[in-house]
Amino acid sequence: MYRLDRHLLFQIAKKLSLTDLLNFCSCNKEINRKLECSIWDYLINTLSEINDKSDQLLQDKKKYYILLYNLNQIKNILKLPGNLNVIYTIEELHIINVVNIFPRELCRLRNLKTLNLSGNQIQKIPREIYLLENLVTLNLSMNMIQKIPEEINQLKNLRNLYLSNNLIKEIPSIFPPNLQYLHLAYNDISTIPETIWNLYSLLVLRLENNKIKQLKLPNIALTNLNKLDIHNNQIEELIILYLSELEELNIKGNPINKIEIGVLPNLKCLSLDNKQIRKMDAKSVSYYKIVMQNYY
Repeated sequence: MYRLDRHLLFQIAKKLSLTDLLNFCSCNKEINRKLECSIWDYLINTLSEINDKSDQLLQDKKKYYILLYNLNQIKNILKLPGNLNVIYTIEELHIINVVNIFPRELCRLRNLKTLNLSGNQIQKIPREIYLLENLVTLNLSMNMIQKIPEEINQLKNLRNLYLSNNLIKEIPSIFPPNLQYLHLAYNDISTIPETIWNLYSLLVLRLENNKIKQLKLPNIALTNLNKLDIHNNQIEELIILYLSELEELNIKGNPINKIEIGVLPNLKCLSLDNKQIRKMDAKSVSYYKIVMQNYY
């Protein structure tokens, strides 16, 4: 097929399944050439005019074509190898030091489980992030992100979230409930919402090198947390009453005036300064032996 009329391509799309449509467009050289042309504007505009919601099949084709458009955008923006079908089914994607924006089109890759966009110049996370419903690991560290959209809490399968070395000043009140690793180090965060202590699946929380001034953990908080790193902040008062699984705690480099440590039965490594040892609350005397054994 040497010449392919745009209207004809649209008619073909209405008759094909998504898989067949992807294969057809990936294999046809004429379409591949035109994918970079104005044909896409024509198709999207045509589809946007379809308002007959009673025709479910036509509505489905509309979604297919919009998806196809986004896949092509991803391919062109990121210069990815492989055909569109391969891109659609991809589960792991690493794009480092390549882009200065978070391409919204990436949110159409519903099969993604790992997305690594670290070391770029990204300033904003698109609200469409919630569409990546199968995402397990999201790495956006070493960018220029200032805000975390609340939609991120809809990623129910997300286990690992890396946002260190950004420009984040505040964090949302709700995070994905099944998070295990949350890295927010080297930002401009000054306060921690109390709701973060309800992340009962969390294993590692890194908040070092921020501007946090106060940290008070309630009696029941982060019940599975193994490691808490809050060194080099501006914390003056630190109260940790009970963390049953905590093994590592780093509080060095904080101007702490008062430290109250409750029950930490599994604590193995407590890193703090000499000045902080003298500020420890009387209730924490039983931990002096642990402090001295693990001090470095």
